[in-house]
Amino acid sequence: NADKLKELFSRAQGEVSIREALRELEMWGAATTFTLTSYVDTDEQELTIVKDWKDLVNQVGDNQCLLQSLKDSPYFKSFADKSQLWEGRLAELDECLRHLNAAQRKWVYLEPIFGRGALPHEQGRFRRVNDDFRSVMQNIRTDSRVISFVSRPGIKNLLLTVLEQLGRCQKALNEFLEEKRALFPRFYFVGDDDLLEILGQSTNPTVIQTHLKKLFAGIHSVKFDDSTSNILAMCSLEGEVVPLSSPVAISKDVEVWLAHLAEEMQTTLKELLTNKLAVSKMSGS
Repeated sequence: NADKLKELFSRAQGEVSIREALRELEMWGAATTFTLTSYVDTDEQELTIVKDWKDLVNQVGDNQCLLQSLKDSPYFKSFADKSQLWEGRLAELDECLRHLNAAQRKWVYLEPIFGRGALPHEQGRFRRVNDDFRSVMQNIRTDSRVISFVSRPGIKNLLLTVLEQLGRCQKALNEFLEEKRALFPRFYFVGDDDLLEILGQSTNPTVIQTHLKKLFAGIHSVKFDDSTSNILAMCSLEGEVVPLSSPVAISKDVEVWLAHLAEEMQTTLKELLTNKLAVSKMSGS
């Protein structure tokens, strides 16, 4: 009898522990929400996006480990159905969170680029995927519970589609940037974000001044004419000013006028050196 009582007590304790663990999991599912923050897009429209991904993903991982540990109990069988339900839920949630995180990172990177009108032939694709992503985020804003998010019909396939389409937009962007670098190899000296700013602001004097020093060693800035449509001289960090032999006109085709600027720099320095050597020879004679 004593052994049976011990066994009953042990069984009761084990079942209570499992029941308590599953109850805490239910409470976690009912209470856990996305942590949201505001994002302002290129049209000055406010959108809600998710932050603190790491904490949420870690919580899901911890709960998956908890369920796995419950299986080691000899009293688990009575709770197998409920545990299996949560196993499926958490696996689905883990996968959807990773897809959503990846999609959000791509969207945040691409939105300012396409929002400025880059890659006109890809604008249609980006508009469609942009609408889908915003719809997902609007639903999360309306109901920020993570379990509600993963329970939405078709959410996994929608996220996969958004990821795929954003991936295609990014691939097109990478090919576009590679094409520009092939036309003007000095673009390899700057990162993608800087290059996109150069391409998008090719006639903006402030942007030009910011990036020229990265493209040309020894050039700190340039001097423009009064209309800021022509470059007249190049300047060093030490304040040296070298007037160009011929002004370089600024145009929307930035790789064209930058190549012209590089040629004009070489021509100017060649002429100055040739003239200096001629003067030296005359002085020597």
